[in-house]
Formats: sequence, C-alpha cells, structure tokens
Amino acid sequence: MRLYPTSNINLYNVKSKLSNCILKELNNKIMLTNNGMYKYYKNELYLYKFNFKEKTKILDNYFKNYNLILTPDKWIKIDKSYNLPITHEILDVTTLTFTLRKNAPVKFVCEYINNEINDYFFIIPENFEMDPHIKEDICSFLNKLD
Repeated sequence: MRLYPTSNINLYNVKSKLSNCILKELNNKIMLTNNGMYKYYKNELYLYKFNFKEKTKILDNYFKNYNLILTPDKWIKIDKSYNLPITHEILDVTTLTFTLRKNAPVKFVCEYINNEINDYFFIIPENFEMDPHIKEDICSFLNKLD
C-alpha cells in the first residue's frame, strides 16, 4: 500500500536530511504508451496498467495535522510482452528508497524524472496503516523532513 501526504513536504536536500537512513537508489527506464507502461522486471519486459479497481482512503490528522491518502499501488503488472508499441515515450526514472533500519516495514520513496522530483510516498504493508509501529516510523520520517 502507498501513503501520500496531502501537504507538500520540503524535499530539498532529502539525502542529507535522511542521511542516517538506509538508502537504495535505482535508475530505471520506463516506456509510456497508449496501452499502459512497459517496464523490465527481472530482465523480462512487462505491461503495466493503471489500477482503477481499488479505492483510496483519507487518513485525517495522521500526525501533526498531516493528512495522508492511502491507496493501492498505482500500476498493476498485466502480462509479459514480446514486442514494443511504435508510439511511446521513454522516461529515465531515478528512485530513492529510504528505510529507517534493516528490514523496516515502512519505506519512504522519492521518484525523480530528469533530475526533478516527480512523486513521493510511503510504502507500508497492506492493512497496517493504523499499526502503532508503522505510524511511529512514518512520524519519524516526517519529523526528519520537517
């Protein structure tokens, strides 16, 4: 599941603000098409479609007047693909994934396209949004980013 803050977070110098966290940085290429998004997963090309099935939920006053939007993953892996569509746009996406400690259940993700922030969110286990340990980790991230 993903949690999106409804108010802006200052992500300027995010690496130094979260310097005491574990950082995993990935560079990926994705292909946007009229049919969806194509992306490599374990060296195989897959088509992903936008997830319209599951509904979002707003968590009011989750922490210090922060409201969060709880949503499932935006993209669903549909099928392996063996050919590419002619009409497409290729994007270079850099993903920074921060965790507070090894094997922590909460991850803070920042996605960059062309060196500019495109998206940011928390990843949490499904149906654990109100778990006190999950909430504590999210609050720790928000305090460090304030």
